[in-house]
Amino acid sequence: CKRLPAVDAVGIRSKTQITAKALQAAPHLWAIGAFCIGTNQIDLETSNQLGVPAFNAPYSNTRSYIHVGAMIGTMMAGNVFFGIMPSQRYLVDALSKGEEPDPAVGKRGFQRSLHNNYFTLPLLFIMISNHYPATFSHSANWLVLAALGAISIGVRHYFNLRNRGRDYRWILPVAAIAMFSLAWVTAPAKVEVAPGAEAVSTAQAHGIIMQRCTTCHSAAPTDVAFKTAPNGVMFDTEDQIISNAPGIYARSVATESMPLGNLTGMTAEERSLLGQWYATLGTE
Repeated sequence: CKRLPAVDAVGIRSKTQITAKALQAAPHLWAIGAFCIGTNQIDLETSNQLGVPAFNAPYSNTRSYIHVGAMIGTMMAGNVFFGIMPSQRYLVDALSKGEEPDPAVGKRGFQRSLHNNYFTLPLLFIMISNHYPATFSHSANWLVLAALGAISIGVRHYFNLRNRGRDYRWILPVAAIAMFSLAWVTAPAKVEVAPGAEAVSTAQAHGIIMQRCTTCHSAAPTDVAFKTAPNGVMFDTEDQIISNAPGIYARSVATESMPLGNLTGMTAEERSLLGQWYATLGTE
């Protein structure tokens, strides 16, 4: 709070709360950016009164991963067009003319090819990373991506060494342990229900889900982007939401990655109610 009087702009993640007190303590503030799905953690009434616009960037986490992938892909393409292919053309031309080729040119091409070889697995994960919200929605998502990259490069290194007749088998179990450790670290946190808190019924949870989720996850979606329910997951009945309860909790509460872009406006209170419902499911 001591630094707020000198702040001009603020960028926050989903767990940070911007209260009326904080806004009033920042007279020079002209914008608030919420790099997450919604803006429920901002006191919008006060920010509007003070003339401070608040905006969100609902796909910022996944786009950050994709931007890293685009950067890696661009480097790989550059290696091919400006390193590998020119060296191959040089070697072919030299041999066709009966000249002795410069071995350094071939080594540079091989080096670029080896770089691409190590980049392959990290890039493949990034291409499908939007299906794994536990990674991109984590508070240290950059570190998670770096760890996944290091693990996948380690696995690729094992196979490269094996192709050269050097079988360092210890690399694979180390990579497996690292992957399981990363999965444990990024696993969604369990909901803690305060003692004496009123239980949330399945009917209440279904009412929230019907309003916020069934535009897509229904036998008859109304969202123009979907003609059928994504992955065949439907929430039209209470039995359907009970059978999909772990997924509902993981995506809408733990990682807050659904509804997609929060286009239906699920509030923080509704996410909290769904978390309480999941924690007490089966005790009704």
